[in-house]
Order: sequence, then C-alpha cells, then structure tokens
Amino acid sequence: MVFFSAIENNSFLLSLDPRFRVLVILLFAGAIVSMNSFSFLAVALLISISTIFASDLLNKKILKRLTEINTIFIFLLIAMPLSVPGNTLLNLGPLSWSDQGVFMALKIGLKSNAIMILSGVMVATIEPTTLGLALTKIGVPLKFAHIFLFMVRYIETVALEYRRLRNAMKLRGFKAQADMHSLRSIGYLVGMMLVRTMDRADRISDAMKCRGFHGKFYVLEKFKARQSDWIFFALAIIIIAGLVSADSYIGEKFFTTTKVKEFV
Repeated sequence: MVFFSAIENNSFLLSLDPRFRVLVILLFAGAIVSMNSFSFLAVALLISISTIFASDLLNKKILKRLTEINTIFIFLLIAMPLSVPGNTLLNLGPLSWSDQGVFMALKIGLKSNAIMILSGVMVATIEPTTLGLALTKIGVPLKFAHIFLFMVRYIETVALEYRRLRNAMKLRGFKAQADMHSLRSIGYLVGMMLVRTMDRADRISDAMKCRGFHGKFYVLEKFKARQSDWIFFALAIIIIAGLVSADSYIGEKFFTTTKVKEFV
C-alpha cells in the first residue's frame, strides 16, 4: 500500500517553483470558497480540468481518484436536499427533497472538484519533503510543516499495522455484522491502533533525540524563483481576481434583479 509516490513529468506547469504552486492553490481555494455563482464556479472547474491536460497527467489513477471524490458527492446530493428547507422538488413517501438543498449540494460539488483537481495537479510532482519546505517558505508555522512531514512518512506504516491487525481478526473468523460483538471488536481494533501508534511515536521521538534533533530539519535543496515563475503567478492572480470580481458583481446583480422580479 503506497499513498505517496513520485510522478515523473517534464511539463512546464509542473516544473514551476513549488512555493508559487502552493500559493496559487491557497489563493484559488480561498476564491472558490467565496464564490456563489454557478456560471463562474463552472468556469473555475473548467480551469482546473484544463490543468490536467496542460500537465499531461490524465491517466487511470487520476480518473479513479476523481471517481472516489464524486462518489461522496453523490451521497451528499441525495442527503442534503432532505435537510435543507426550500421549495419541494420531489416527494417520495415521507421524504421530501428541496430545490435549495439540490442547489447547495451542486455548489459544494463544483467547489470541491475545482479545488481538489487543481490541488492534485499542482502538487503531483512535488516530493513530500520539498512540499513541507515550500510551506515553511511561504509562512506556514514550522510545527505544522513537521506534522505534515511525519504524517507523510508514517501514514503508510500505520496503514500496514492496520492491515496486520485486520488480517489477524479475519484469520480468527471475524465477520463484520450489525451487532454488539462486531462493534466491540472494531472498538478494540481502533483502540489497539491508537496504543501502537502512540508507542511508535514515543520510540521515534527517543530515536530523534538520540540523533541530536532539536526542532529543525536541514535540507540541501534551495528554491530560486525564475522569470517564468513570476509570470505564472501574475497570470494566476489576474485569473483569480477576475473570477472573484465577476462573481461578486454579476452574481449580486443577478440576485438583486431576481428578487425585484419576484417582488413585483
């Protein structure tokens, strides 16, 4: 089981300075979250999708990840209209789906896909240690970067430990069912995972202290901004600012016009 693996790619988009790529992801995500217009959210999604083709990363792995993300979105599209008040769109016995709930779920789907696609493309070829260094260079607290690096390093170790415990349960005839025995067994599994993880963390901490670690990682890689990096960052700022401005002006104007028509 491998969660993080390097992707070899020589495209222009993925040869840019990691600091600028991380900054663009953060700014783009913040802009997408603040937008409300379906039209401009769709434009933002198309921009994200275009980066897949620009970086030549369209493969089965990317499509599989997008399928997994949108599987969750389908459940959200079914469940959210049941709890959000609004005009009734569909009745099925005691269940009632509202149009406002559907619109809200669609907005969440557009926003999450746009952010996840761009984030996945931009960091696809950045090594975890390089990504952690890039985060510190743009002002992210050092402790947060350390937590990220340790998560990347040991998440596979924890996953392997989980698989060993899970296989041991299966060898003993365990089958998950909707009963108290299954819930109790899963609780023991989670508890054992926490105990073993804390024990491993203590051993890692002692080993690092023995090697003289005092809160700072030293790396040999140094970042150097090029002209192409600044041009890319400037274009990204223009696009993001244009999307936010257009969404704020046109979306507000459309909303006001609609309200006036409804009132009249």
